[in-house]
Amino acid sequence: MKYTTVVIALIFLITISCNTEKNNENVFNSNNDTLFIKSKKIKGYGLFTSYSINLVFADSTEEKNFNLIYPKNVTEIKVAHEVIDFKPEWLENIKRNKSDYLTTFLKDYYPNKIDTLNIPSFANNSISILSGKQAGADIFIIDENNNKDFSDDQIRPYRKFDSKSLSDLIPCKYRIYNGSQIVEDSGWINIGTDNFNNLVYSVAHHLECDFSYDNHIYKIGIVNGPPFVRFCFENPLIAILSEGGLKKDSLNNSDIATTGEYLKLGKNYYYLTDVSNDGRLVTLVKEKDVSNKIGTQVGFIAPDFNCFIVRHLNDTLYFF
Repeated sequence: MKYTTVVIALIFLITISCNTEKNNENVFNSNNDTLFIKSKKIKGYGLFTSYSINLVFADSTEEKNFNLIYPKNVTEIKVAHEVIDFKPEWLENIKRNKSDYLTTFLKDYYPNKIDTLNIPSFANNSISILSGKQAGADIFIIDENNNKDFSDDQIRPYRKFDSKSLSDLIPCKYRIYNGSQIVEDSGWINIGTDNFNNLVYSVAHHLECDFSYDNHIYKIGIVNGPPFVRFCFENPLIAILSEGGLKKDSLNNSDIATTGEYLKLGKNYYYLTDVSNDGRLVTLVKEKDVSNKIGTQVGFIAPDFNCFIVRHLNDTLYFF
């Protein structure tokens, strides 16, 4: 009887502990100097601008290292491979060139962003896209399940690239380093044609973080900005999407910050220090004194600038 009572008590304490931990997730106050915020991956670009790059295709006969399987009813096959994570490639180039930058690279990325003892091959660090013809029409195929087999994936006709429509976004699986090991993950990509009928590619998801700060509810959004339009967050762009019950319907340039720049939460300023390699954790650090900070953000001392005035023929003034 006593044993049963002890077991029940232990289960009760564990349940309370788990619920407390869950309820305290993403709950902060102004006494927190560092905010470790858990994020969620959201389909589409949200309020952010979509960034895309041209796909570079090669003849399928050159793809000796991938052992790809092709559908039988597609002709004129060409294949492109888009990198998931640039850092393994950077590391190999640095080591190959015996660059002094190796020390800086390891300081910036090891061990949280790259496992130097477990570098994935290019075939395991990329998404494969096929371009070809079926019944005379231009088509493309994404290796959506990342199994190196195009024959079990959907065949799609060429279409215009559309950054607004969520229905055009294609789910895909990939492998990514999560800070301790390389794991299976998934997201969305967007592929369509530009004005010259060339296929362009875009990572088509963003991060959102809902959290409480001094009992005030915020939502922030994050994308990986150019030039690294990929799945990792080497150049994160961050913005407050909603505060309290007020949601933004668009973002101005002044709303968007990057690493080392500031977001105002209540009366305090926090700067973005890190987004984890797989995007699951965002780190903000409080700036305790912004009275002497110079910048273009609201509340900061404006930097020096020059203004040139040009008078138009109709006496309208233009400022540059």
